[in-house]
Amino acid sequence: MTAQEKIQKSQKSLVKSDSFPDLPAYSALWHSLQIEPIQGSGEKLTIAIAVKGNDGAVNIYNTASKKLFNCLCGDAEIANKLFSMVQLSISSAENHLNNRISLDDWISPIANISIGRSVDALGENIEDIFFQSLNLTSILGASSLVSKNRNKKEIDLRAWKQDVKKRVLMKSPSVASCFDFGVTLPGGMVDTKVGFLVHDYAADFGILRDSNKTRNYLRQLHILQGRLWQLDQLRSSNKNNPILNVNNVELLIKSEKNKDNSIEDLVGELQYEAKRRDIPVFVKNNQQTARHLNKVLANFSAH
Repeated sequence: MTAQEKIQKSQKSLVKSDSFPDLPAYSALWHSLQIEPIQGSGEKLTIAIAVKGNDGAVNIYNTASKKLFNCLCGDAEIANKLFSMVQLSISSAENHLNNRISLDDWISPIANISIGRSVDALGENIEDIFFQSLNLTSILGASSLVSKNRNKKEIDLRAWKQDVKKRVLMKSPSVASCFDFGVTLPGGMVDTKVGFLVHDYAADFGILRDSNKTRNYLRQLHILQGRLWQLDQLRSSNKNNPILNVNNVELLIKSEKNKDNSIEDLVGELQYEAKRRDIPVFVKNNQQTARHLNKVLANFSAH
């Protein structure tokens, strides 16, 4: 074995193939459809994204709603005409894409509607590739969809916290003000809320959703690591504070039923980070979480 071969073998032994996620298996070609509301102005607005997958699937997503045109135009009649033009072009593009590989040779029936260049992409499915293209082309469409998804997640977390709060207050009605307690982290620069704070104890809440998708997996991990950081900062900055003398912090998580081991893996990574910060992490359902907090309150009462 030559010296070069030894070096290559050594390098391969240091790199495990499972350290790198596999590339997504689904591929697709996408285009953006754009309208120039005032011909000759050069200003364009993405009105739709057309995606054709390697399996032949075709989908065209409308990124500009009728409400958006009403806001942009300020005149309902003009907005309705523009929206009709958009719908006609989208139907034409979809029909073309069902019979061709791409929209490169498509001719729009409306003069001021054109297409962007074709882009090859990899993703988990056709919807995943749509979101990739949306973030690269349509700030207005992306903003509304991201806001919708974010609100949905907030409602899920809020509903769980509200249910836990209701269960706790049935036994300890005097601690209503201890939920969503407003605090300021070091330097007075970060105002936030902690899920539950009483005496020297603080707990925050998080939700885990079943997913073996790398992107969602990392997003959940980063969100929960952020909660650990906030709890750590709260404990460090307020342990000598006569008003907020926080010494004990915990992260309480509600988990969906998972079909694979993705949640166990995520909890394992999270608990590793939590151990470094000396913060306990518990995975509990609504009833168990309420029981846990009532036990904390009972311990304070006993002293």
